[in-house]
Amino acid sequence: MVQSYNSTGAGVSLAPFGVGQWSVKLPGVGLAGVLAGNVQVTAIQPNAGPRRCKVYRWAPAGTDVVVYVFCFDQAGAPVDTDFTLSYHRGRSVVGSLAPPMYFGHLASAAGGPTNDNSIPGVGANTIAPLAPAGRYLVTFKQLGQKETHAQVTAQGAGSHYCHLTQPWSYALDAPVDVICFDNAGVPTPHDVLVAFTSRI
Repeated sequence: MVQSYNSTGAGVSLAPFGVGQWSVKLPGVGLAGVLAGNVQVTAIQPNAGPRRCKVYRWAPAGTDVVVYVFCFDQAGAPVDTDFTLSYHRGRSVVGSLAPPMYFGHLASAAGGPTNDNSIPGVGANTIAPLAPAGRYLVTFKQLGQKETHAQVTAQGAGSHYCHLTQPWSYALDAPVDVICFDNAGVPTPHDVLVAFTSRI
């Protein structure tokens, strides 16, 4: 681990358990026994090799959050690579608060406080399937304020990956268009973790 930060003051631990597979433990940052907040993960490969990482699964352990990160090469084979991971709950993906006051996140596989919005509250964001299968419109209600930022990470088994289809437009609400693919590049339904924040 090159660097880490935990707002509770506790450490962050990282443990490999297979090729391209790690568990990351974030002590004390979650809600006791409840999956809450959002996780984003991105591959880092200094030698310009094609890499992608995703959240295989994540779970609460008391108030700790444990995230299982799986990484793959361009052929979809597990591969060791560096990555960056962030977890946020009750804050924007950039970690600050007021500003921004307008932020939200959504985990399609979970619900509850993994679907949170700083303005209308828990459960306010929506996800709707679009054509083709594997494409989704995630709408962050009342968050379209000033300059904005969105991120998406795939969640689940396999070497599937997800990304944003285009820059989002907004008036009051912020619709974020997301699409997921299998390793052959075919749009395929998959779970996603999406984070959105405004500048203010």
